[in-house]
Amino acid sequence: KGFKRLSCSLGAVPQMRSALRLLSGPSRTQRCYRISCIGPHSANASEVFFGCRRMSTGSYPTTGIVVQKIGVLSYSDKVLPPLPELHVLVEVASATVNPADTYMCQGKYTLQPELPFTPGLEGSGRVVAVGSGVTHLVVGDRVIYSVTAADGGPKACSGTWAHHCAIQANLAIRIPSGFDLVSAAAIPIAYLTAHRALFQVKRTKPTDSVLVRGASGAVGLAAVHLARHFGAAGRVVVGTAGSEEGRQVVRSRGGIATNHSEEQIRKAVDGGTFKVIVELMANENLGSDLQLVAPGGRIAVIGSRPGASPVAVDARLALVKESSVQGVFLWNQTEQERSAAYKDIFDAFSGKDSVAPAVRRFSFAEATQAHDIVSAQAEGRGKTEGKIVLVNDSVDMSKWSSSDDASPCAANASAVHPARAAAVEAARTARIIDVHAHAVLEETLGAAGPYGPEVGETDGKPWYRIGDYYLHNVKYRGSPFMDADARIERMDRYGIDLQVLSPNPLTYFHHIEPEQAATFCRKHNDGLAKLVASRQGRFVGMAALPMQCPKLAAQELKRSVQELGLLGGYIGTDFGIPLDHESLDPFYALCVDLDVPLFLHPAPRGIDGPAGDERLRRFELDVVIGFNLETTLAISTLIYGGVLIRHPKLDICFPSGGGALASLIGRMTTAAVVPRPWVPAELHGKSAMREQFRRLWFDTHMHDDGALRLLREHCGDRHLVFGTNFAGWDQEQGENPPDVAGIDLVGNARRLLRLQSQSQSRL
Repeated sequence: KGFKRLSCSLGAVPQMRSALRLLSGPSRTQRCYRISCIGPHSANASEVFFGCRRMSTGSYPTTGIVVQKIGVLSYSDKVLPPLPELHVLVEVASATVNPADTYMCQGKYTLQPELPFTPGLEGSGRVVAVGSGVTHLVVGDRVIYSVTAADGGPKACSGTWAHHCAIQANLAIRIPSGFDLVSAAAIPIAYLTAHRALFQVKRTKPTDSVLVRGASGAVGLAAVHLARHFGAAGRVVVGTAGSEEGRQVVRSRGGIATNHSEEQIRKAVDGGTFKVIVELMANENLGSDLQLVAPGGRIAVIGSRPGASPVAVDARLALVKESSVQGVFLWNQTEQERSAAYKDIFDAFSGKDSVAPAVRRFSFAEATQAHDIVSAQAEGRGKTEGKIVLVNDSVDMSKWSSSDDASPCAANASAVHPARAAAVEAARTARIIDVHAHAVLEETLGAAGPYGPEVGETDGKPWYRIGDYYLHNVKYRGSPFMDADARIERMDRYGIDLQVLSPNPLTYFHHIEPEQAATFCRKHNDGLAKLVASRQGRFVGMAALPMQCPKLAAQELKRSVQELGLLGGYIGTDFGIPLDHESLDPFYALCVDLDVPLFLHPAPRGIDGPAGDERLRRFELDVVIGFNLETTLAISTLIYGGVLIRHPKLDICFPSGGGALASLIGRMTTAAVVPRPWVPAELHGKSAMREQFRRLWFDTHMHDDGALRLLREHCGDRHLVFGTNFAGWDQEQGENPPDVAGIDLVGNARRLLRLQSQSQSRL
């Protein structure tokens, strides 16, 4: 109230933009402000100001494709009408050319707009003005958008084949700053259609085999991508394409590629039939689809060429197999369904397929040529690899920044610690990333006062002391545990490119005096950061934390991440406070705020804390099976205790496949569904327990391929990472690695450790 002037000093445009977002926020008040900007950012300041104001009156001149007569496209000036209160004005970066657009231009579409009109129902760009009733978008937001009949069809958009378009604000989806806007324009219709066919119409199960007929086009590639991403390990996804180039693109999305021959398709799957068939050319293939569909299978018809001769269909096949054929029409999708679909779609782009959608670029002046290519594709002529897009060459998109980038925190966010920057670069080319590797540091010897740790020898036999506990006959000094060169030599022998160094579980010191533990952790983390810096590109580090005092643990985690460049916290499973205790919630929240993972690894009982079960002292059972028991208890506590519910963005990783949880998940689910009185309401559903289990991360150091297959069946592949317990008693298993075929262990590790490059983290 009463704010009349905003002055902006050199380089402070981002802060000014944030202030203006507040001034033009939910109050929706029409106001004018005088802006003074000192320095070379004055042009940006003007742009920010005029953009942040809300527009409800006045027309807007632009340039675009106009269809004055059916079949004739002209590239000319046009005027957009006043912006409705629930619309946004978008400066177009890229507009896609879909078969539906060509049908409109030819007057053949089901929902034909009135002449004159600008084609285009999908695109990407930057918001340059918002209607008076819009609150969730602001000027500068980078968005993708598409239109369906549920939103009013062509009336919801002024047409994307133009330098500017007005679109209903609820259809514009804000995207992160890392997206390439031109490629991102190819996401909405293709991926929403594929998602609807697979999951909203046909309810595809993770284990269903999937056939995509006509897979080299945009929708087909999206279907292959989504089917692979949300499928269980071993799911068969077959995509057909007419050319070798098209088949290669299908393979790049994780599919098995064949030609269109029914014989070749049958060879790609056991039994020769499929539970789900996504059909893009039903006018040619529907009869064959009924041959290829499995008993009880489902056929989703996405496309059928208008005016084509009807295909012969033997309906008896559907009768005998009890199979179903159902059409898929994206324009029937509701806003709620679209919102759920986008959540899945963006999740898919965070997986191993970080390749942007394939596009072929044309300028707006070449719209007729682009139209003719897509029209030919719709008639079954020409190549269909990827999507045709019209690019607005009149703007320099490299200078566009999202409103995220304009926040006052942007400067801090862009200041990446050198250790993390080096790790990102190393992870970019790494073939193997080992996340399970403990280190013993010279700097930590004696750092816990009377508790040690201490290294020594008696009669030529090595020992390692922690308090009153002695570990005998394990050589630390001069071994890969303490010698960086020896470690790298062994890493090279095993082909490990990057290793995550973590505290020795013997020296968590979770049960000694908090201040003494905090001193040890600081010295450990300082020494670990020094080691990482000395071998930049080969090591990254995880911080030791004094968890018996959550406040001290939070302080040390923050220091280790922000000042030392360590990548997260590494703690035990027992430190005197239950893992679900409310006193730990601020610590868990800090992990999320810092955007770092938390690793939990058990420690032997009785070193500096309570003695464990006496039975586990025989046969070294405390290590052989005791660690897995502790891990199982920890995971059960986190899930039943609601930690993952209270902190939905918290990433926690456990070693050795998560103990016995994969074999107990059914029993745990039964306890939740009954339900027991202590089970949170969010876990009462039959699938809720498994969904929580899939939230966690696990390394594959399991010694048994059968156990790994069971883990993959229950938790999928996206949260599995490679681990060795490097130089440990059972590390020699690294010479015979587990059967991890089909798991993108490196990509998963990049996501868990936040070591993705900008392009990998977005698309």
